[in-house]
Amino acid sequence: MHPVFAASLAAARSNLLPGIILWLIGAALVTAWFAVPAARPAFETIRGWQESGGMWFAAAASALCGGVLPWLAMLALRRIPTGQAGRHGVFLVLFWIYRGVEVYWFYQLQARMFGDGADAATLAAKTAFDMLVYTAFWSIPTTAVVYRWFYDCDASWSRLRGALDREMFAVRIPALIVSAWMVWTPSVAVIYSFPPALQVPVFNIVLCFWVLMATVLAGRNAKC
Repeated sequence: MHPVFAASLAAARSNLLPGIILWLIGAALVTAWFAVPAARPAFETIRGWQESGGMWFAAAASALCGGVLPWLAMLALRRIPTGQAGRHGVFLVLFWIYRGVEVYWFYQLQARMFGDGADAATLAAKTAFDMLVYTAFWSIPTTAVVYRWFYDCDASWSRLRGALDREMFAVRIPALIVSAWMVWTPSVAVIYSFPPALQVPVFNIVLCFWVLMATVLAGRNAKC
């Protein structure tokens, strides 16, 4: 079997359970928004925070869901070397502040390109552009390189240069992209079914569950 297919199959198997849980969370959020009137006040409160906070609320929410919570989970699981807790926490928070801002503006771009509707054609266009362009050519490759630099190469640029080899770009990153397609495609469709001011908050709710599951279930990769 070709290494890319083997790595992708392994990633798909390891992410099957987290993916199913993520899909169920997405289904629960959609059901709560469209079919549970009692849940509307909570959604409207979050929407108000997003509308008033804009990019800064998105950055803070992503820092919490993608950075602080997994950092606390890694501390609890003793995945962070002694004396490195602060350094790891700063890295995760800064990275997810950046990613939160990026996602906020990407969703704004999607709305300009495809509109704010929640019809099937709009959802399909946004999901396809997200998964096949943004995810495949930017978010997954950049996240993989940055995380490899910090975690596997101990934030050493010289060691990272040696780690950016053919295996990284021809096997590892493609396998991560396939895994992201499998896990995130239904969730991304769910996100785009919400009104624009709720899309980033729902993204962060899904992200929160995802990173916590990934932190608990994933082992450390090999060092550079």
